[in-house]
Amino acid sequence: MAPRFGDELELIFLNPCTENYLEEFSRLAAQGRTRFLVRPWTAPAREFVQQASPLNDRCRFYGLPEDPGRPASGVSLLEKGEAVDAVFFFEPDPARLSSALMDCLDREREAVVAPVTSRYFKKKPLFLISIPKSGTHLLFNLVQSMGYLPGGRKTVEPSPGTWNFLEYANTHTSARDFFIDTVRRADFGSRDHPFLRSPAIFIYRNPLDILVSEANYYPQEGKAAFYGYFQDRSFEERLLKLIDDPWLMGSFRDRIGSFLPWLDFKNVLPVSFEELVGPRGGGDRHRQVRTVWSLMLKLHVPGNAKSIADALFREDSPTFREATLGAHQRHFSERAYKKFFSLPQDFMEILGYGAGLDPDCPFPARAEEFRKRPLELGQYDCSSIPIAVNNDFLNYSIVKFRRRYYGVPNELGLDLNELDDADLAALLSGETEDQVKKDILLKDLIQQLDRRIHDHLRAHRPLKVLRPFVLWFFGPPETGKRNLIRKFQRSLETLSPDSVTVLSGDPWVRSQEERDPHPEAGASAVSELARKAEDLAQSGISVCIDLSFSGSQVRDRIRAVSPQFIAIDCVAPEAEEPLASSARTRQETASPETRETSETGTPSAESTLPESWVLALPWRDSGKSVRDLFRKLQEEQYIEFTHPQWEDELDSTLPQELETLMGAGSEVLVDPAALVEMQKKIQKLEKEVLHLRSLTLSRVWSKLKEILQSNRDAP
Repeated sequence: MAPRFGDELELIFLNPCTENYLEEFSRLAAQGRTRFLVRPWTAPAREFVQQASPLNDRCRFYGLPEDPGRPASGVSLLEKGEAVDAVFFFEPDPARLSSALMDCLDREREAVVAPVTSRYFKKKPLFLISIPKSGTHLLFNLVQSMGYLPGGRKTVEPSPGTWNFLEYANTHTSARDFFIDTVRRADFGSRDHPFLRSPAIFIYRNPLDILVSEANYYPQEGKAAFYGYFQDRSFEERLLKLIDDPWLMGSFRDRIGSFLPWLDFKNVLPVSFEELVGPRGGGDRHRQVRTVWSLMLKLHVPGNAKSIADALFREDSPTFREATLGAHQRHFSERAYKKFFSLPQDFMEILGYGAGLDPDCPFPARAEEFRKRPLELGQYDCSSIPIAVNNDFLNYSIVKFRRRYYGVPNELGLDLNELDDADLAALLSGETEDQVKKDILLKDLIQQLDRRIHDHLRAHRPLKVLRPFVLWFFGPPETGKRNLIRKFQRSLETLSPDSVTVLSGDPWVRSQEERDPHPEAGASAVSELARKAEDLAQSGISVCIDLSFSGSQVRDRIRAVSPQFIAIDCVAPEAEEPLASSARTRQETASPETRETSETGTPSAESTLPESWVLALPWRDSGKSVRDLFRKLQEEQYIEFTHPQWEDELDSTLPQELETLMGAGSEVLVDPAALVEMQKKIQKLEKEVLHLRSLTLSRVWSKLKEILQSNRDAP
């Protein structure tokens, strides 16, 4: 039995390489296809023919005389009217390929093979537009069968390969609303809207049948907010109100007319309900498949046209009632017809349902015009222009830039065009303005909590530094010394603000060695660093220094300037010793010359060699190392906790209510109400927790910062 129309109508897209084309050729040849048209005659096309010819001696290759380039040997020119079994395209330019694919519009059984380009459907978003009650769910079924994923409401830049709404949460955006009302309210006059650079499908329907569907749908409670307006009226009365109602619905002509400008946009593909519904809805199978095929060619959607058409008609739609053509002929009264035709009929003519329409052929007169019209996409891209959306939101400006929204602190006065990628990544950003606002609200809450904690700590100082100390952290590079110092400094600053500073030893020594090539430059730099640390300690500021150099000569240099320095040796796990039992291990091994020194570096018989503390490798458990260091400083009477609870606090776990509080941080980014709830929890816990658990709240604060950072780009 001969194949029916559309059974062999297939569109295939390949990543362009000879191996992929040869594999597809072998598959099609195995189906019995023998006549192959190759277009245009590029070098990859000639290479393909040369390698494919020996694979199957029954297959013949053809070219078109109008195509540029010289055909390969053994290729015949296709005569006008001759049929082929498959067309292989080798055109790499997206626009030229789209134009060439339109030549396949009226093919009835060929397979079409083409390269993937930037026009491929998975590389572009798609927008859906529909007149209410014109077949919206038929349109959803179409794009789902084509392979598009639901995207929903438009974001700054919809994801490629998704179908999307122009506005809000439905497809019923009229051209008048979008280009007049929305442009008036939108940033940059909507000139950066992705619709202008993307394809869209607009479904329409015979307005007479739309009225029948509205009259049946709108009186149902839960279907429309204004159902009560129609609920107690007869079907004819509902029709009359829908046709022309000066009080609520307005003129039906005006309602339909607000959608008509979509027909004139070259990036919009108009398609009628009558073409898509197919024989199961009273339509025509041939028209249905042919319409689907035209959309596949324009949108670069792969697949079998018949298979996609088979999936369109579904009766499980929540708004399905009677998906058939010409419903008005069964439901309109003479009075309703009279009132309808009393309206100006220009909108009917524009849609193709005018007075000349054959009642036995319900398809719109403009269907063929739209089917043959090529798709054209806008090229203008203004995404690199910073567009201010909100100039004062909690002292931030919200700016749209490169298809993202950024929160820019007003005091910085930044020009986003002058920032590199790293600087942009440091700003609060998101795909929507609301996401950035939530991030700003969360950050503001964190800063409020931060100020409360530090104001309380400055007033009460849970930890007291009895005498300043100088800690030298020794260890090979990449042992995590700086990470340990940062954690120790943060904890100490939390408990006793403004009491400690950090000096970076390695960069200081390297910079001095680069400036002075003398062999002793590094040693002199260590001495200079030790003097700076000693001066700070004398003024009441404790100091932490990291240094990779840790030999005896280095320590002697330090000791000559700062005899009371404390060495922290960061060692590997296999060499670690308990911190409390590793004091004063250097005195026995020190040389006689360095065993005793004075503040000026002169040997003194009364001084002793300072102790060295040994910590486990910081990256294995830096939190435990910090706690051990606090305890050691307390034992040696460098620090003192003002409340006994603070010693327990170093080991305590977070109470359950604070764990819940931290978990709420992630909810803030998706639910504004969670922000209010979170603030209530903080206020509730503040009295019972803040005066004794400032360190714990500081952990909460740090955790919320981590949540903010890790969820900055969350949708």
